Amino acid sequence: MPQLKETSSGIRRDHRALVDSTNAAALAEARKGWRAPLWVTADRQEVGRGRQGRRWVSEPGNLYASLLLIDPAPPHALPQLGLVAAVALARAIEAAGPLSEPVGLKWPNDAIVAGKKLSGMLLEAEVVDDHTTATVIGIGVNVVSAPEGLAYPTASTSALGGVADPEVLFAALDVTLADALDEWARGEGFADIRRHWLERAVGLGGPLKVRLGDDMITGIFRDLDTNGHLILEAEDGTLSTIAAGDVFFPDWPSGEDR
Repeated sequence: MPQLKETSSGIRRDHRALVDSTNAAALAEARKGWRAPLWVTADRQEVGRGRQGRRWVSEPGNLYASLLLIDPAPPHALPQLGLVAAVALARAIEAAGPLSEPVGLKWPNDAIVAGKKLSGMLLEAEVVDDHTTATVIGIGVNVVSAPEGLAYPTASTSALGGVADPEVLFAALDVTLADALDEWARGEGFADIRRHWLERAVGLGGPLKVRLGDDMITGIFRDLDTNGHLILEAEDGTLSTIAAGDVFFPDWPSGEDR
């Protein structure tokens, strides 16, 4: 790998014009022996991926960034990184440019403003040759354009009066994510991250639909548990704890999520 510049947070950054996906590129560097935090960013992705293996539309002018972390926490705490990164992203979007209202969070890690989705996130982990766990936080943000024709409303930050330059947003995210990771402290500080997440929770105390595979359940969004899982209250008062699923608000169609 050529000499890489450091970001403001002191992390090396590998920026490329075009990649298959920034997550795949970051994991490839870990397989080749990279053993320090690393940002991989790109102007465009050819096969960007979202949650559940879905394709992430990757138009030029938006932010595509993945942070590689090496053994960032005990295995049980790794799923918390999605909420850590979500809090950091909300802070970064606000720091990078003024918006008409605060950035909210849809469980587990989507940024929402004015009821519209601005971002997506994909967390992946892989054990590489020396039994090291390489974890990648992949983040995509609609900065200058947003996909159309999806089953839920989307927007770009620029259309909402916010940041219009992905480099400005990346610079903010580099700082806010480093700060959030320090606060998280390999899982020891997750209670504070959970509190920050809940302060931005969209739909808390109201009805949600959650798709679990082929099933759709409905209930009231009551809380997050100490692991960051969604707590949903059914009509009969039964509480369900959900570790993974697609969340929809009542006014969103429950089709494919990105």
